Amino acid sequence: MLPKVLPNLKNVFGSVVEDFGIPGIVAVIILPIAIPVVAVAGKSLTKTAIKGGIVLYENSRRAIAAVSENFTDIIAEARAELPTAENSRHLRRIR
Repeated sequence: MLPKVLPNLKNVFGSVVEDFGIPGIVAVIILPIAIPVVAVAGKSLTKTAIKGGIVLYENSRRAIAAVSENFTDIIAEARAELPTAENSRHLRRIR
């Protein structure tokens, strides 16, 4: 014998009211009003989070550009301090 897959649909509304009681009835009345309000608030919060992410990205990009510029300057200074080919031959003779 196969198990019952579908629930007994007799008196579903009555069992819902009995199971959830007053909070269930209040939820059924309040939810159609609350959902649009929550949707507007959720949209506002989402937009605020996206704006914060954009600001963080821009600030990070500027900071990374500054670090990159400083690093490039340090590399250029280090290359300038390296011995040239002429000085390098002179240093090899001294050793």
